[in-house]
Amino acid sequence: MRTTVTIDDDVFNIVRYIAAEKKVAIGTVLSDLIRKGLQKSPEFSQRGLFPVFNVPNNASPITPEHVKMLEDEV
Repeated sequence: MRTTVTIDDDVFNIVRYIAAEKKVAIGTVLSDLIRKGLQKSPEFSQRGLFPVFNVPNNASPITPEHVKMLEDEV
């Protein structure tokens, strides 16, 4: 489907960059980003001050060592 929309320059530049990196059409990148934006946000609950959310069963745990390594990178 073809249509005309007005996109802010900064957004267009980012989309154009992503399209060039992935070697796909700008319309493809826009469609993918719009689909992701329209997806339902992940649900989470609150436990005290911390959000609690579900992760996939095959997700790797985040260990204190992993956090330390990431802190050292910053």
